[in-house]
Amino acid sequence: MFLFSSLITLLLTALQLYLDFRADIAGINSSLESIERTDLRPIAQSVWILDDIQVNLQLEGLIHRQDIVYAAVELDDGPGWHRGTAIPRRAITATFPLHYVHHGKDEPLGRLRVVASLEGVYGRLLRRVKVILLSNGIRTFLVIGFALLIFQYLVTRHLVHMAAFVKDLQVHRLQPPLQLDRPPSMVPDEFDLVVRGINHMQRRGYQTFCALREREQRLRLFFDSTEEAIFGVGPDGRCTFVNRAGLRLLGYDDQQQALGRDVISLVQPASCRGDSGRRIRDLVFAAMQEERSVLSEGEKLCRGDGRWLPITLRAYPVIEDGRCRGAVVFFADISEQQRLQREIRLLARVVHQSPLSVVISDARGKIEYVNPGFEEITGYSAAEVLGRRPYFLHNDLLDPHKYRKIRAALRRGEQWRGRLTNLTSSGTVFNLDTVISAIRGSGGAITNLVAVSHDVTREMELQDQLHHAQKLEAIGKLSASIAHEFGNPLLGVRFAVRDIKNRFPEDSGEWRMMDLAERECDRMKNMIRDLQQFNRPTSGVRTRFALHDTLDDILLFHRRFLVSRRIRLVKKYDPAQITIVAVEDQIRQVFVNLLINAGEAMDTEGGTITVQTELRGEMVAVSFRDTGAGIRPEHLEHVFEPFFTTKLEVEGTGLGLPVSYGIVTGHGGDITVHSVPGEETVFTVTLPVL
Repeated sequence: MFLFSSLITLLLTALQLYLDFRADIAGINSSLESIERTDLRPIAQSVWILDDIQVNLQLEGLIHRQDIVYAAVELDDGPGWHRGTAIPRRAITATFPLHYVHHGKDEPLGRLRVVASLEGVYGRLLRRVKVILLSNGIRTFLVIGFALLIFQYLVTRHLVHMAAFVKDLQVHRLQPPLQLDRPPSMVPDEFDLVVRGINHMQRRGYQTFCALREREQRLRLFFDSTEEAIFGVGPDGRCTFVNRAGLRLLGYDDQQQALGRDVISLVQPASCRGDSGRRIRDLVFAAMQEERSVLSEGEKLCRGDGRWLPITLRAYPVIEDGRCRGAVVFFADISEQQRLQREIRLLARVVHQSPLSVVISDARGKIEYVNPGFEEITGYSAAEVLGRRPYFLHNDLLDPHKYRKIRAALRRGEQWRGRLTNLTSSGTVFNLDTVISAIRGSGGAITNLVAVSHDVTREMELQDQLHHAQKLEAIGKLSASIAHEFGNPLLGVRFAVRDIKNRFPEDSGEWRMMDLAERECDRMKNMIRDLQQFNRPTSGVRTRFALHDTLDDILLFHRRFLVSRRIRLVKKYDPAQITIVAVEDQIRQVFVNLLINAGEAMDTEGGTITVQTELRGEMVAVSFRDTGAGIRPEHLEHVFEPFFTTKLEVEGTGLGLPVSYGIVTGHGGDITVHSVPGEETVFTVTLPVL
């Protein structure tokens, strides 16, 4: 603010000085004009009569005017008169001709030269600068001081009050809300918003603290309520807490006897001999150092009264911010509960490690537990689904009739078995063979629902692929038979047509008719060749070749085809040199089929074909993207079926993509298609790299 005020002051001062300077210059010019109007004639008369005294007096009068420092009469035929100091460097000089009219004749006498110094002008300007700067500086400081006082009253004191309030905030107690010492405003301003935010933050912080404290109390109550003994240790291996069951099992009367003890002295007092305490300590430290759960059965614990108890022990590391902060140890006397603990442990292992999805909900269907198998299959973490109903997985894929059947079966206490189609967190469709059971409490009411599911998506895909392969095999055998049966007769027909054609002149209608028949025979020959190729898609010798060089050769060979259809070609190759082992001519055939299909998918107005390669681990993906009309959704699932084509009947056989599919899968790869009608179509070939 001070710099801005100073800048404004300097600008105004400079403007005022400039105007004063112009006024002084105008005054000097006005004086010179006055000399020309009033003093030239008297001086000329004095010069004509050569009155030295009068001329000198007149010149002396001129130099006494403001800023005039030198005046001189210069004669044409001799020396003249002058008065004043030497001519300064910064001056304004004016020269006036002297004439005298004698008997009606104009007699030239010489020149009057007058010099006005600018030193006085600059001196006055300097004095004005000092006065203006001093006055403006005082005014600026007064304004700034007043502004600071206003800012202190309106802003600073409130900021200091808010800072002190925030500094004194304590999360464990709720303080009176923050209020500023100022009258309320009709429309909330920034201070009101900040005050509301601070008060809201204080309330939320206190609520969060209360929730955490309640959770801690509930956790401690849970630990104290469970019959399984639990104790915790810090990173140094010393006991930090122990629940009531642990105190009873260890033989201590209160926590103070156990807190601070190391693991060895905690589970094996000095009066007991043996290395059981050392083994338990090693297990606990292994859990912390390796950051994994440790389970041990058959360990022994020595009570404070000297009795040994067989126990089962589980130690879990406590991980916080990526570091191990200690461990929680669960141990139980298995002398009386060995069978029960074994069953519980087995069930926990089965549920936790099972590849099946296990979901447990309450009676209303809100999820209470999901196992890692559920997370792996669906992509949802437990935190994302707890408290939600599982129907969000189905989206609009669940048949309402099936949903009603599930509810009816569960109400009757029966199991429901069936297949559900769900969506993963990324939107991918998957299928589950599911068994849903109702769990009843001691009173007979349903307390929980358990759904155990097996992901059969891959199995269904393999079944579809098997059916497709069987279909291709059957069609391939049929194609080979058809190709064999039609090939030889067609050859004879073609030779006969050519012979007949050659008997007519080329400009005759008969010759054109026979030429059309010969070309149709050639098209049938190509179809038979495609049928033969379809029957043996993986024949040939595999060699090692550079993928990008092969693509460049294909694109160069078909450059004329692309140019003729006004197609712009874009290449986006992976920077790595990619080498694959495959039957090169078959791979070339796949790429040529995809390139030709992409080109023919665009109309005569042209478009863009993008050929892109990308390394994906041990596979390489080669995609052909065109900006053509696209493929309708109902056609996508049929594009790899033999004899299916969206072209006119005279333009395609419907075998190009099935042949390509057979070649790619025969090389251990895959070929997929993605299309947006009216925008683009992308065929992606995935092949293993060397």
